[in-house]
Amino acid sequence: MPPPVTPEHAAPDDEIGEMIAKKRSAGREAEKDLRDSMRPVE
Repeated sequence: MPPPVTPEHAAPDDEIGEMIAKKRSAGREAEKDLRDSMRPVE
């Protein structure tokens, strides 16, 4: 018998993949912003 579906597992795989992709691109943006802010201002 399959385990009961919990809300966080209810999303189809493609939706989960989309969320992961969004998190990854958001992480890249934050990384770029961090590097820009650490760069000495001329």
